[in-house]
Amino acid sequence: MDSKLLNLHFAQLSSAWNYSKDNIYSDAKKSKYHNNLKILYSKIRDEDFSKYDENKLATVKSVCDFFFKSLEFLNSSTLNHIPFEIVKCLELALSDWENDKDDFIIVTSLVNNIHNFSFDPSLAFNDGFYNLIERLYSIEFSSRLIQINLPAYLDKDYLANVVLYHELGHFVDIKLSVSKAIYEDILNRLSENQLTSEEIDSLRVYFPYITNPVILTQYRSGIPIHVFSQHIAEYFCDLFAAQYVNSCSNHYLNYLTEGDPKFSQSHPSTINRVKMVESFLDSDESFTLSLFRDAVSKCTSGKELTNRSEKFESENFQNLIPVDIINNGQLHYLFSYGWNLWLGNWEEFQSKNNMGFQLNRTQVYHLINNLIEKSIGNYIIVSNWQKHS
Repeated sequence: MDSKLLNLHFAQLSSAWNYSKDNIYSDAKKSKYHNNLKILYSKIRDEDFSKYDENKLATVKSVCDFFFKSLEFLNSSTLNHIPFEIVKCLELALSDWENDKDDFIIVTSLVNNIHNFSFDPSLAFNDGFYNLIERLYSIEFSSRLIQINLPAYLDKDYLANVVLYHELGHFVDIKLSVSKAIYEDILNRLSENQLTSEEIDSLRVYFPYITNPVILTQYRSGIPIHVFSQHIAEYFCDLFAAQYVNSCSNHYLNYLTEGDPKFSQSHPSTINRVKMVESFLDSDESFTLSLFRDAVSKCTSGKELTNRSEKFESENFQNLIPVDIINNGQLHYLFSYGWNLWLGNWEEFQSKNNMGFQLNRTQVYHLINNLIEKSIGNYIIVSNWQKHS
C-alpha cells in the first residue's frame, strides 16, 4: 500500500471531520463517543504514514474506515437531525432485552433510497475495531453504535417507521444468537431423523425447501445454508416487531412487496411472513412457532416472545389532540392506534370537529403523524419529569 494513498484517505477524513466536529447530540453517550473520535483524530493527524510498513498502513486504513462509518450515523443522529421520537421508542424496546453491562447507542443514517430500511452490524459487533483502537491509541469506546438506516424522506413518518422495530430485531437476534440456535436445532433434528411427519409438515409451510436432500447434504458437509439461516432471521425479526407493533408491519410489508408469494435468497415470501405474525398474535401455536419461542427462552435465560404493547381506547386523535400515554406498552400500541385510524374512516375527523371541508389524504397523513409525534413527545417529557422529581 502506498502511504500517499493513506494520506489521501486521511485528507478526506479531515474534510469530513471538519464538517462533523461541532456536532451537538441529545444525550451524553453520543457526546462521549464523539469526544473519543476527537481524540482519535488528533492522534492519527500527528502520525507520519511514510514511516509505516505495509501492515501498519493497512491497520491505520481500517481505523479511518471505522471513523467514517461512525460519522455516517452520528451525523444523522444530531440534535437537529435525529428522528428523536421513534428512536426513543426503539430504546425502550431495546431495554427489554439488555443486560446491565450492555451499553449500546441507537443511531440512524438517513439515506435517499425510499425503501432502504436496514440494520448495519459493522460497529455493534466488530470487536476488532475497538481492540485495535485501544491497543494503538489507548482509547476505549465504552458504548457501541446500533446502526439503523431509514429513508430521509420518512424520518417523521410514524406509519412507515414501524418497520424499524424489525430492524432492531436484527441487532437483538445477532446479539443473542436466536436464529443461529433455531438453525442448528432444526438441522440437527433433521439430520438425526428426530422430527415427526407432522413437525416436518409444519416446517415446510414456512421453509418449503426444507426436505430437499441437498439441504442435509450441505449441512453434513459443513456448508452454511445461507437461504435457510436468512429466512429464520427474518421470521424472528418479524415476530420481534409484532411484540410491540402487532400487525402494523404487515400492512406496509404487503404493500411494498405486493404480497409476493415467492421467497428470495434473503427473505421468505410475504405470504408466509404475514402468516407467521398472525399465528403469533392469534396464539395459534404450531411446531415452528414453538421453536422460536423455545430458542428465545434459552438464549435469554427465560425471556419470552409475548405481546409487549397495551391496547387503549381513545378518540383523542379524531378530536385532534394527542393521546395521554401512561406506560411503555401503550407507547408501543400508539403505532397500531395510528394505523387503525389510517385504515379506517377519515370522515370522523370532519364530523367530530365540524369541519366545513373534506380532508384530503395528505392532510390526514400529516395529521396522524403529527399527533403520534406529539403523543410520544409528551410521554417522554412526563416520564423524564417523574424520573427526576
